[in-house]
Formats: sequence, structure tokens, C-alpha cells
Amino acid sequence: MGLIWSEKQTSASPNLACFRKFRATSGPNQPDFGPAPFGVGKNHAMTFERVGVIGGGLMGSGIAEVCIRHGLDTVVIEANAGAVDAARKRMETSLARAVRAEKLDEAGREKALSFLDVTDDFEALHNRDLVVEAIIENEKAKTEGHRYIGLAVVGDRGDNRG
Repeated sequence: MGLIWSEKQTSASPNLACFRKFRATSGPNQPDFGPAPFGVGKNHAMTFERVGVIGGGLMGSGIAEVCIRHGLDTVVIEANAGAVDAARKRMETSLARAVRAEKLDEAGREKALSFLDVTDDFEALHNRDLVVEAIIENEKAKTEGHRYIGLAVVGDRGDNRG
């Protein structure tokens, strides 16, 4: 799985670098999305195996479903136990729909679900290769979510990864 990095500023997170666009591959014909993280060359495809998704609404659950269907260990973080249950049910329902439409078989559905963890514990992000923010468009919620992401992930660049 490839990824294009971009630094993007928003009112909720003026200094937060964000991933702007996903790509299946990288190549010379891709547009320039700006500086890449951690010294990676621009338009460089990064590989990752462990994904965190903050928010299990329609967008977050869709992102998580793509990840689990591609065999990526995926953690979805939600605000509370009720939201955790709703996010898991949303993804289970979507995968069941894919089985009924014969886009996925039952074994594929079960395998995909084996890559999924839905929780309200931000500490589950500590070993993620990629964290995608899909929090509701509410400045207070985003600011709080970014604070938790920083606590769980920012100090994780050294020997804690793994």
C-alpha cells in the first residue's frame, strides 16, 4: 500500500502534519504534494503493516475496512463503548454486504475481521506505522483527539515501536 505525505494546516491543528492522499503505487507522474515525513523523499511510497484509525464513523470505518481487507493489522479508536460497538457493527455489516454481493467469500470476511480491533483506548496506537484521523468535523473533538494521538504516538519513534 502506498501513501503520499503532505503537511496540511487546519484551524483545529495548525501544526499537525497530515496524510493527504493515498496511492496504490508511487511514480514520476504523481503530483507534488510537498515535503515528506522523517526525511523520506517526496512522492515516495511508504509501506506499513499496522494502521490506526481515529474515528469509526462512515469515513473511518471505510478506511479501516479497506485496510483489514488488505491484511493490515488495524485498530479503530472510538470515543466510548457505545461508539466502539457501533463502529464494529458498521464494518461487520459492510463485510456481510460484500459477501452477499459475492465480492468477498465468508472465509475472506472472517480473515478480514481477524485484522480488526475496535477500542476506546488511545494507547492501542502506540505501535502503529500509520495513524489516520477521521474524527467528526468538530474543532473541540479534533483538538482533543489530536492531543491523545500526540500522547500515544509522538514519543514512539525510538525503541518502543514493535
